[in-house]
Amino acid sequence: MRASFPINKPWLFLPTEWAHALANGFLSAYSLAHSFSNVHIPQWRSVKWRNLYFPNPLAPAGGLDKQAKYMQAWWALGAGFVEIGTITPKPQKKLLGPSLKKNNLEKSLWNHLGFPNPGVQAIAKKLKLKNKLTPVLANISNNRDTSNQNASQDFIQCIQTLHPYVDAFVINISSPNTTELCRLTRPQYLKTLLNPIRQTLISLKQVPKPFFIKWSPDLTEKDFLNSLNISLECGASGHILCNSTSKRNSNSTFPSVGAVSGKPLAKIAEQKLKLIQKYLEPDRKNQLLISVGGILSPKDALDRLNMGADLIQIYSALVFQGISFFKQVQNIAT
Repeated sequence: MRASFPINKPWLFLPTEWAHALANGFLSAYSLAHSFSNVHIPQWRSVKWRNLYFPNPLAPAGGLDKQAKYMQAWWALGAGFVEIGTITPKPQKKLLGPSLKKNNLEKSLWNHLGFPNPGVQAIAKKLKLKNKLTPVLANISNNRDTSNQNASQDFIQCIQTLHPYVDAFVINISSPNTTELCRLTRPQYLKTLLNPIRQTLISLKQVPKPFFIKWSPDLTEKDFLNSLNISLECGASGHILCNSTSKRNSNSTFPSVGAVSGKPLAKIAEQKLKLIQKYLEPDRKNQLLISVGGILSPKDALDRLNMGADLIQIYSALVFQGISFFKQVQNIAT
């Protein structure tokens, strides 16, 4: 069976890395074009949580703006919040070899990037010059040459540097592309990681900024609930469900290493969302739930909100549907 490509989406004909480069060029130009104009953020299904206000619940997922270069573009396109990163203390290059592939028929993406970013100091300099229009989340992690035993120090360095410029932190311990990273979700590591993070945030402000956990879709239900319970004990107040997967469908054409996102994540992301809501009752309102993974149509977006997600994020939809996706969702939500 061959994929059919809509003629109004010519980027689907291109090799994935070419299309990615063109998209980055467009976003850079779009950000610059809207840097000197007033941008109106559309208000629909707005969310007020603690001291944060989200004009609408839709945003690009972590990993799309690794260098905090496109924030003005996201706001101009209609995003209700922005997540930047993943950010590490030291600059980090992408992993060797091919980085990106797509399957148009299955609406799935593969990446083998490994947190390429200019380092936390460079990101802080950019953020210092930004006028925030919505909440900004910083997705942070440890450098790939940092051991799990020392990982908390990398997270703390990112928090201390970025604290004045962002509204919340996303603790990324679930990317399949960083060796050993997902082991940090195990009970013997997780408490040792999160308690110092919590204490650091408390020490930096009288009312500490929240931190969220970005969870792996590959955790079993038992392991997920065990780790979730530890994260709650250590002060986590938000959860992103979920990251990309290391698993493959039986007919997958992607390499065995790397991370897969898009349609293959849809069912597991929905299951994780339902599971965490059931587990959190009756304290559900104190926890912010962000659903991501397999949201590929405006209907998918509204379905996740109706399932109980407070906020939603998109990644693959911007590849397969284009940047008009923000407007498409707004149109059916209002």
